[in-house]
Amino acid sequence: WATWCPPCVAELPALDSLQAKLRDKGLHVVAVSLDRKPLADVAAFLEERRVEQMKLYVDTDRQIPLKWQYAGVPASFLIGRDGVVIEQFDGPREWDKGEMLTKIEAVLGTGVTP
Repeated sequence: WATWCPPCVAELPALDSLQAKLRDKGLHVVAVSLDRKPLADVAAFLEERRVEQMKLYVDTDRQIPLKWQYAGVPASFLIGRDGVVIEQFDGPREWDKGEMLTKIEAVLGTGVTP
């Protein structure tokens, strides 16, 4: 995600809500920012929007695009407990309800792809 990406910013509250709902089941939502701004600036951006539940990582040296293939931002990866990517999602989603919530709950409950 990035602060300059409107679809990314729009889905942040749902991701934050998802983290709050499923933290006790072992979910870890990590917001990886592609901004070239310092961590403190990106953290302040999230704080202004009351996004407080997710972990934040700022990839200022652009290593993520070199290691992960995706079509653009927002891009999200559902990663299993073993560190293997279960599924990749390109584009914004409604993370905290419906199909996405069901899918993530299934993975957390079984550790396998639903």
